[in-house]
Amino acid sequence: MQPLRRHAYAALHCPICRADFDLVGRSLCCQRRHTFDVARSGYVNLATGRIAKAGGDTIDQLQRRRAFLASGAFDFIADAIVARTRRQRWRTTPLVLDAGCGTGYHLDRVTRGLAAETGRPCAGLGIDLAKVAVRMAAGERKALAFAVADVWSDWPVGSAAADLLINVFAPKNFSEMARTLRHDGQLAVAYAGPEHLIELREMLGLMDPQPGKEASYRRQMRGLGAGVLHDRLRRSVQMSRDQALDLILMGPNARHVSAAGIPAWSGSKAVTFDVELLVTTVI
Repeated sequence: MQPLRRHAYAALHCPICRADFDLVGRSLCCQRRHTFDVARSGYVNLATGRIAKAGGDTIDQLQRRRAFLASGAFDFIADAIVARTRRQRWRTTPLVLDAGCGTGYHLDRVTRGLAAETGRPCAGLGIDLAKVAVRMAAGERKALAFAVADVWSDWPVGSAAADLLINVFAPKNFSEMARTLRHDGQLAVAYAGPEHLIELREMLGLMDPQPGKEASYRRQMRGLGAGVLHDRLRRSVQMSRDQALDLILMGPNARHVSAAGIPAWSGSKAVTFDVELLVTTVI
């Protein structure tokens, strides 16, 4: 197993009894003999009970997300997180935890960016409920560790395990964020701003960003850290219909619209990306 992946798996704990794991061969085993096998592709399924058979994103959503993110259109989000990250008191091999990691694209870009800036390795651990997403992520990103887990519930991650926790367009469980971040660790939360995809929303009746999110997120993050840094990342991008299809159908709008319901257009249209980034340091 790749050393950085092994290092990241050491941050996990048993979802049944919360005891620490030992990596024995290709299995994670706790002191009470609860055992979870690491799949050939490199991920581990730590979802238990009814939730283990639950959904998450569909294969079509994930394939579209992989195609869209591979274009580099959202790279500015991870790059902004890297730019905002303080590293003075990091451990020799810091751990980045991505809660709601999807295909692992943002986690990969953040860990690579931090490693390039610091000149030392950076481990990454992603958790997500969608088994197909986690399997896809682990198969493509051999240096990173991935686990199937419910982000809304208790995470199978040790307390004070992460140096940096990222959450990009994903559910936000602030109590678990606080528990799993170490003292002086940082939390970076990215979400849609008020004008995000506004042209497509007006043309197609897509979902609007939930009002009041920023105030709620700021309030909860102030409870974790000394202050909250805010960046509004806004830009206009020319997009073809095929690119717009991937963008629209990779997220929650896929439950409300279909490719057939999106009209054709020739050439490209200007689409606004409006992303809010909040960062705090845990005290």
